[in-house]
Amino acid sequence: EKETRQYLKQNFTGDEGEIDLLNALSELTIMTASRCLHGDDVREQMFKEVSKLYHDLDQGLTPLTVFWPNAPTNAHFKRNAARKKMVDLFSEVIKERRADRGKTDGTDILSIFMDLKYKDGTKITEEQVTGLLIALLFAGQHTSCITSTWTSLFICNNLEIVDRVIKEQNEVMKADEDLSFEKL
Repeated sequence: EKETRQYLKQNFTGDEGEIDLLNALSELTIMTASRCLHGDDVREQMFKEVSKLYHDLDQGLTPLTVFWPNAPTNAHFKRNAARKKMVDLFSEVIKERRADRGKTDGTDILSIFMDLKYKDGTKITEEQVTGLLIALLFAGQHTSCITSTWTSLFICNNLEIVDRVIKEQNEVMKADEDLSFEKL
């Protein structure tokens, strides 16, 4: 909820207007996913850097990548550099968190992953943690963004549904009331 309210406050000044729905929902999804996966400290202090690296990783996955993953293209060079920087960045975050366990409440996925061990007791490496975070971010971001965009498009394309959605929101939520799981 915090991410949505903050995003709306920063990007919308009036009661109406036009937006690029795919872009807006993509930005909102990546911000929300970043907080859940990486934690408040990463979201608040390093989001711009993580977002740029994520963009370079995303742009480095093309149809060519499936057949020739290390083809000498600019997109692949940027992708590989972004992955290395991402490992360096999260390795530093992991070291800081291990040194100061009170830095986070431990509920984000990064906190959970950094304490994982294999069956034989071997700790997961920082590079493996980063790989898992990247995989989850890709899976969640693309799926959520596309689903949200199509859902919004279908709702907006039918005025009867728009009216029903607005009516339901007004019945369930007061303007100044915080969103809760129970309200959903």
